[in-house]
Amino acid sequence: MARKTRLGGYDISIEKNQEGIHLAVKPTPGHAQAQAEVFQMFDQFRNTARQAGVGGAEIFAYWLKKQLRIK
Repeated sequence: MARKTRLGGYDISIEKNQEGIHLAVKPTPGHAQAQAEVFQMFDQFRNTARQAGVGGAEIFAYWLKKQLRIK
């Protein structure tokens, strides 16, 4: 028995055979490429922030403020 589905940019498959149950989770080709591009942009952003003297805690506080919509 094999079941396959796609969820949130990942291909998920479950296969049951005599050896047991096997679960495989793999990113779709488009998701993997987009993820690599986002992480590359994030690295560039982080390097630029460090050069400007902005630390990780400041960036996190800014992000958290935006997420919680604190003024």
